[in-house]
Amino acid sequence: MVVQLLWKKFVKENFEFNIDECGIELGTPNVGYTYTVTKTAVLHVITHGSGTFRYQGRTYHLEKGDIFLLKEGMEVSYTAAKNNPWTYFWVGLSGKQALNYLSHSSIVDNVVIQQQNIADISRVIQKICHTAIDNFSPSKKLGA
Repeated sequence: MVVQLLWKKFVKENFEFNIDECGIELGTPNVGYTYTVTKTAVLHVITHGSGTFRYQGRTYHLEKGDIFLLKEGMEVSYTAAKNNPWTYFWVGLSGKQALNYLSHSSIVDNVVIQQQNIADISRVIQKICHTAIDNFSPSKKLGA
C-alpha cells in the first residue's frame, strides 16, 4: 500500500515555467513505480529512509538527503527499501524554460545527487508542499 500524504496539482498559468504539482509520499516497503516520465521535470528529495532508483541500467541506492530528477521520456523505476522505506517530497515542473532554469544547477546533468548539501533545495520543495497543504480545503477540491 502506497501512502501519499499529498498530491496537489496546480493550475498552469505560464508557458515559460510552471509548478504543476507537488506531493509527499511515505514509502511502503518494497513498493514503487516503473514508468516512462511524461512531465517536463519532477524533482524528488528524500527526507527519511532509503530506496533504490533505476535508470539506464544503473541502480542508485538513495537515502535521506539525496535528490533524484525525472525528465520527460526517461524510463525509470524507483522503490522504497524493505527495512527503512523512504519518505520523499516532489515537485513537478513544466514550461519552455523549466529545464533551462534547472540547468543552472548540477542536477540536470546528474539525475541523482548524493551526499551533498541539498538543504536549500530541500527546504524549497518542502515549503511548496506545506504551502499546498496549508491552502488546501475540501470545498476547493470538490469545486464548491
